[in-house]
Amino acid sequence: MANGKKSFLLYVDIIHSVNILDNEEAGQLFKHILDYVNDKNPILEDRLLQATFEPIRQSLKRDLEKYDKRVDVARHNGEKGGRPRKAEITQKSQSVKNKPKKPVSVSVSVSDSVSVNDSVSDSVINLPFNSKRFSNAWSLWKEYKKKDFRFTFKSAISESSALSKLARLSLGNEESALLIIEQSVANGWKGFFQLSKSQNKKSNEPSQDYMLNLKSRLNGE
Repeated sequence: MANGKKSFLLYVDIIHSVNILDNEEAGQLFKHILDYVNDKNPILEDRLLQATFEPIRQSLKRDLEKYDKRVDVARHNGEKGGRPRKAEITQKSQSVKNKPKKPVSVSVSVSDSVSVNDSVSDSVINLPFNSKRFSNAWSLWKEYKKKDFRFTFKSAISESSALSKLARLSLGNEESALLIIEQSVANGWKGFFQLSKSQNKKSNEPSQDYMLNLKSRLNGE
């Protein structure tokens, strides 16, 4: 956190991610946030907490950048002697009012230059599992939701919330997470649920043809 800054913002929509955690995990997350804003450089080992904290970290970074810009503007104005005094502004305004009006010919040239400076990492999602297989399964899951239900995630926070739920239901096990995705697609479900008893009796490995079948279904083959 910047020197002299004694407060920070937490946005209400993080409740969707925090509600997935139990009380102990929520307490660990809150302590981690406090350590982070006090520049203690804390490290999270738990993947579920990492996925929940990442969108919060990005919002804290953006707010800090905005704060630093406001401080720089105030410092720059101070070096120039601050804003003009009210009396000076009134005198100048009065002299303009007293002058006779003349026809004015105005030529305006407008050049709009837009610089999008929002952090790209806002759209970067931390997956709970780092394998290529899970990354492909998650991409196919989003395509399935888009094609069958016309649904897309509105923000990085909402997508991270869905990933946190999947990680929690699978108890942090990648194979279980893949089976949960397979189960939801096979049943035409919109979301994730605990593995059914029949699924639990299966091998811990998802079916070898799952990825190919899902991809073919999305391509209309």
